[in-house]
Amino acid sequence: MTSPAPAQPFITPALSVYLDLARFAAALAVLIGHIDPHGRLWGAYSPGRYGHEAVIVFFVLSGLVIAASAERAGDDWRAYAIARLARVYSVVLPALLLGLALGGLALWLDPALKNNALGTKGFNLSDIATSLLFLNHSWMHKAEAPFNIPYWSLCYEVWYYIIFGLACFAPAHKRILWIAIAGIVAGPAILLLMPVWLMGVWLARARPQFNGPPWLALALVPATWCAVAAAGPLGYDIAVRLWLDNYIPGFWRVQASRRFATDIVLGALVALNFIAFRSLPASFTAWVERLKAPAAAAAAHTFSIYLFHYPVISFFQHFYPHQAEQRMPALAATAGTLAFCVLLGHFTERRPAGYRYAFRRMLSR
Repeated sequence: MTSPAPAQPFITPALSVYLDLARFAAALAVLIGHIDPHGRLWGAYSPGRYGHEAVIVFFVLSGLVIAASAERAGDDWRAYAIARLARVYSVVLPALLLGLALGGLALWLDPALKNNALGTKGFNLSDIATSLLFLNHSWMHKAEAPFNIPYWSLCYEVWYYIIFGLACFAPAHKRILWIAIAGIVAGPAILLLMPVWLMGVWLARARPQFNGPPWLALALVPATWCAVAAAGPLGYDIAVRLWLDNYIPGFWRVQASRRFATDIVLGALVALNFIAFRSLPASFTAWVERLKAPAAAAAAHTFSIYLFHYPVISFFQHFYPHQAEQRMPALAATAGTLAFCVLLGHFTERRPAGYRYAFRRMLSR
């Protein structure tokens, strides 16, 4: 009697390229959104209008990739922890230093910034410490990383890594206890968006199949992206958030999680998009696989783009502001910031070996 063949991983070669393209597009949307937050330079369909939706895409992608990597044979909790710590801190430490350096330089050049949130948030030891420990949004503790507002989502993701790692590797008789402790430390704001991240985990572990006809899957791929993009213009996410603000006392304290209800819907749409694309026949996805090299190269720096861009943009927009009708300076700022993040990422995100060695030695003790 032969044993059944192992189930195929959810991430196929074509889907891997597609995920890389989605990751880079999401990072670019966040960057453009901070250069042109009101869409005046790029028009009604500016990618920057979808920065919030891009973060939801990141959450689903993160859960999918982390859950898939945790299935490697022979991995234990040390291998999981070393991989996550090296990946995160290889970018986090340079990002915090960059924020401190540019923020400090901005305050030195323009002392008036001391009376502006741009110059005061994150410039104290408490906020730096909580940023290093990813506690900025635990129990409504509203702190900011130095000169780096987008850092908030990483504080969410790291606690998802911890809770998922405990679910996979903690001893069975203590697993629930450790997960409960981690959840309590993370706090309600972070836990409210965890279902979005867990959708990615579900994709990796359950490997859902799309059983409909190919034409329907082909239609769902653009349709789900359109539905995600429609959330902002239609305003239903804001309407639900305001309703929750009015009927739940103190709900505003969860800050970035105030749209959790509609964010879960967005996460489900993103997950459905990935399922639909995975089911497409090879004749529809062959062109995607031909983009493997450039897609991988672009996606390799998305973490750096996400965490390095905001200090650079904030600094130069304060000292060299561009007007609404000046499109060329905005294009130059976008290209220059992107190039800087990629260059810095080459020396940080792309070289985590030293961090792995350090954390391996630390955990071996």
